[in-house]
Formats: sequence, structure tokens, C-alpha cells
Amino acid sequence: MYVIQPKDVSEILSHYCKRETISNIDLLQYYDTENKICMVILAETVYHNAYVIKILDKNAVSVAREELQSAFSEVLRIHGLYVPKKYKNSSDVYGTMINFLDHSFYVTVEEYFGKDVRAITPQSTAALGTLLGKMHKISMKCNCHLPYGATYRALNEKRISMQVIWGNVSQSNLPNDLISRITNIHQRQIVRLAQIWKDLPCGAVHGDLGLVSNLMLYHQEFGVIDFNLAGDEIFLSDLLITWYSSRYNIDTVMLFPTQVLLDLKKVFFDSYLENRPFTENEKKHFKEMSCIINGIYFNRFVSEIARAGFTKSLKHLFPLIEGSYFKPDICVNLQEILQN
Repeated sequence: MYVIQPKDVSEILSHYCKRETISNIDLLQYYDTENKICMVILAETVYHNAYVIKILDKNAVSVAREELQSAFSEVLRIHGLYVPKKYKNSSDVYGTMINFLDHSFYVTVEEYFGKDVRAITPQSTAALGTLLGKMHKISMKCNCHLPYGATYRALNEKRISMQVIWGNVSQSNLPNDLISRITNIHQRQIVRLAQIWKDLPCGAVHGDLGLVSNLMLYHQEFGVIDFNLAGDEIFLSDLLITWYSSRYNIDTVMLFPTQVLLDLKKVFFDSYLENRPFTENEKKHFKEMSCIINGIYFNRFVSEIARAGFTKSLKHLFPLIEGSYFKPDICVNLQEILQN
């Protein structure tokens, strides 16, 4: 494996700004799948400048999409959202092709942006709602669009089935008639969700935010990083998925009793609406969409409990799935169920 050297980082930076002497390199992320190497490094210079450099195997990225995502991030930053500055190179684009030994990489450079938010608090929850509201407002105002995002594609390509959610997880010792009813309800609600979407505004979004996902704190300011999943989504769907994907995270459920999560939910949605009020159609469909997406993510949560081997808890949770598609939240104490 080739180990990136300070001279390599200095060479990369020379395409974006003046060549600088590197004082320290930290590897923030690294993965190698199917011989596609990707890494993210923090580079610090002798002049105390800090940069985050993403080095992505050219075969693992769509250069055109990466450029559009970087441009969207810059629109948000220019309009006041706290996101890291993306640097352009001497060719006036965000990405540069660099060769290391027998690999060709697509490289981008952005400003260093602090530490991940790891604790879920009312302050961080409000900040997430505020950032998401501002992001959607800017996206609508500036008519920002990208290729469709993962959620939009999954729904339109019918890739949100019970089979996809549960995979090969065993549902043994669970009533077959209940499994059948849940499957039928799930499928009907997915169809209904697609119908509702036709009435709602859509545009570029981050696509991967959560209570502890890509939320940063730098100089006492909350901000957002990592736009590699940015794409066009239904704004209301993006809002609801941001909440429910966080709310039904196993770690979140184990940390907080249900009432605390319901309190945080109010903080999140109130903060969002202070920055971007719903359109009339969004108001009309908010409750129904909340119920459907609550059901989808609670269903997925139960499948993850099954994968984790909580067999005793599964028997208490599985019967709750059926009704979860018609309620905006699960009001039983999930923390207590998992702990017993």
C-alpha cells in the first residue's frame, strides 16, 4: 500500500494555492473496496493553515456529480450557511486528477471545519433543524438542482420493499399472518408516498444529515460537511428522513427515553419551521407523510434489532410495526424494551 507523503500533499495544494510546507498529516478516513482506494486527510502547514483533502479513486466517483455537489455546497456557503469553503484549482474546477504509483485519483481540497458533534443535546438538535431549514430555503430560492438523490431513486425504482429492509434476517417464531399484514401495509404506504411526492417541492439537499451525522462545531458555530450524497430530493421527505433516521438509531434509542426524544423532536421541527415555513401542499401532507416515514424507519429499526440478536426484544417490537405506519411516532418506551 502506498503511504501518502508530505511532498504529495504539498504537490496537491500547489494546484489550489501556493505550495506550502506540510507540518502534519492525519488520516481521517480510509477504505479500500474492490481495489478502489479512497481516503480523507487533514493536512496542516507550517503557517498553521489546515486543509481537508479528499483523495478518491477515479473509478469510485462520478467526476461530473462531484463537481456539481461542490458547486451546490458553495452556493450554500455564499448565502450564509456554515459549510467549509471548497477550493478551485488553477483550471477553475474543484477536482484535480493526481497519480500515485499505478492509481489515478480525483482530489478535492476544502477548509478544515472542526470536530464532529457527538453529543445529542437540545442545542445541537435545534442547530440541525435550523441548518436544514436554511439549506432548503436557499435551495428553493436559488433553484438549485442536482441528479436525483438516493431516496428519490430508491422509491422510484421500487427499492424500499420489506425484502430490502429485512434481507435474510430470520423472522422465525413470529406469526406468519402478522408478517403478511405488515408486508401489505408497507407496500400500500410506499405507493401512497410516491403519490404524495408528486404534489411537493423538490430540489438539491445534503442528503446525509442526522443528529450525529455530518454536523460539526467550529468556533462555537454549528455547520455541515460532506456533500458526497447530495442530490435532488423532496424537501419534506428530506426533513422527515433526517429526523426519523436519527430517532430510530439504536444508540439514540438506548441513550434516551421516548419522552426525551419527543421533546427533541419538537425542538427540531420548530427550529426548521422558523427558517423555512411549509408550503400549503406540505402542510396538507405533513401528518400523513410523517406517519408513513415513521413506519418505514421503525420497521427498519426492528430489522436492525433482529440483526443484533435481541430476540426477546424482537417479540415485543414486531407487533408494533403494523400500527407504526399510521402514527407520527412510537410512544412506548423502546429503551426499556431493549434493556429488559
